Amino acid sequence: MSHWARRLASAILLLVLISPVFSSFNAGAEIPGYPDYQQISEKLQYLNGTYPKICALHSLGTTYEGRTIWALKISDNAWKEENEPEVLIMGGHHAKELISVEVPLMFAEFLAENYSSNMTVRNIVDSNEIWIVPVVNPDGYEYAWEGHTGWRKNRRPIDANGDGIIDGIGVDLNRNYGHLWGKQGASHDPNSDIYCGPHPFSENETKAIRALALSHNFTFSVSFHSYGKIIYHPWGNSLDPEPMDNELMEAIGNEMAEYNNYTVIEGKDTYVTTGDSDDWLYANTTCLPFTIELGKEFIPPPDEIQGIFEKNRDALVYLLSISGDPYLAVSEKRTNLRITHFSISDGVANISVENQGNYSVSALLTLSSGSGPPESERFALKAHEKMNFALRVNGSGEFEAKISALHHAKEWNTKDNTAFASFETDEGKLRTEGTDALMYVFGTVILLFFLFAYVYKSLKKD
Repeated sequence: MSHWARRLASAILLLVLISPVFSSFNAGAEIPGYPDYQQISEKLQYLNGTYPKICALHSLGTTYEGRTIWALKISDNAWKEENEPEVLIMGGHHAKELISVEVPLMFAEFLAENYSSNMTVRNIVDSNEIWIVPVVNPDGYEYAWEGHTGWRKNRRPIDANGDGIIDGIGVDLNRNYGHLWGKQGASHDPNSDIYCGPHPFSENETKAIRALALSHNFTFSVSFHSYGKIIYHPWGNSLDPEPMDNELMEAIGNEMAEYNNYTVIEGKDTYVTTGDSDDWLYANTTCLPFTIELGKEFIPPPDEIQGIFEKNRDALVYLLSISGDPYLAVSEKRTNLRITHFSISDGVANISVENQGNYSVSALLTLSSGSGPPESERFALKAHEKMNFALRVNGSGEFEAKISALHHAKEWNTKDNTAFASFETDEGKLRTEGTDALMYVFGTVILLFFLFAYVYKSLKKD
C-alpha cells in the first residue's frame, strides 16, 4: 500500500471513529435518568447564577472536542481566596461510569440549595473551600451518554508514531497522571482501554486537574468511579513503600464507610495501577486522596441513583467536617511531635524527632538558613517512636530545624518543634542555641554569676 493510500485509509478510519461527535447534541440514544453534557453545564451555570455568594464557576480548560472542563467552587465568599481547608471532589474520569458524574453534581446542588436552611450544610460550606469537578472527561462522557456505553477513555485521536496515521482513539485519563506513569496496570497500546497516553499529562483533562491541584492546598480529594462499593486509598501501585499515612487514610475511610457501608481497601490490594489521580496527588501534594467506587454497575438504573447519592452524600459531609483536622478520624487526642536533639558537625545536621503522642503522624522536617537553599525530608512516626535524621548543611551562620504537620493536626508542640544551631565555617566551631543549648546557656550564666559574686566578695573583704 502506498504512502498516500495509507493516509487515505487512516482518514476514513478517523471519520468512522469520530463521526458521533458531529451529532453529539442531537443523538437519540439518551441514557434514561442521566443528563447529557449540555444539561450538566446548564445546571452548573444555574447554581452559579442562583447562589452567587457561595458558588463560583470556573473553566479549567477545554477538551480535544472543545468542551469546557467545569469546576464549581462552593464556599462562603466563593469568589475570594480565604485561609480555609480545601477539598477536591471529582467525577467522570471514565466515560462509561455515568453515576460517577451524577453524585458530585447532586452534591453541589445539595450544598447550594440547603445552605440557608440546614445548619450542618452551612457549617461545612462556611469552613471549607469545596471544589467540585463533576466531569473530568466531558468528551468521553457525552460519547457514552449517546449510547456507546462500553467506552472508557477520552476521544482524542492518537498518532503514536508521529507518521500522520491514526493508531487509535482515546487515552485512559486515570492512567495518564505522572506518578510512575506507564508501569503497572497500564498499556502503551493506543487501542487498549487502559492506554496511558504517549507521555504523562499528555491530555488536556489531566493537565487541568494537575494545574488545579498545584495551585491549591487540598486536604482531601475524592474521585468517584463505578462500580464495586469500595473506598480506595493509595497506593494503587506495588512499587512504592507503605504509604506514610496508611493508618490515617484507613481510619478516615472506615469513618466514611459508616455512612455508605462500603469496603475500605488500599488500591493495590485489588489490582495494581500506575498513572492514576490518587497516587499522583498523594506523591506530589499534601492531599489525602480517596477513590469511591459507586454501586454495583457502571450505569445503575435511574431509581437507584437517589439512594446511591444519599449514602455517599453523608460520607462526603463527614469528610468535610474533619478537613480542618483529619487526625480526628484517628483519635480525639492530638499529636505531639518534638525535636529532642539538634547539632551540627562536619557539615551535617543531626536531628532527633520524637512522637510523644498516641497515634501515627506524618510531617515535614526542614533545615534552613538565610545563606543557602533549605533541606527537607518527609517522614512518618508511629506513636512514641523516635527517628534520627542527618541533613546536609547548606551555607553558614544560624540554622533552623522545624517540623510541621502535613495534614493540619491542630494541637502541636509549638515550644519544641523548632530548634536553632550556628555553624561557624571559618573556625570549624559549633555553637548550639536550640532546645539543648538553653540549659547550657542557663548553666553558664549561673556559673558566671557565682564567680562574679565570689570575686566581688573577696575584693570587698580586702
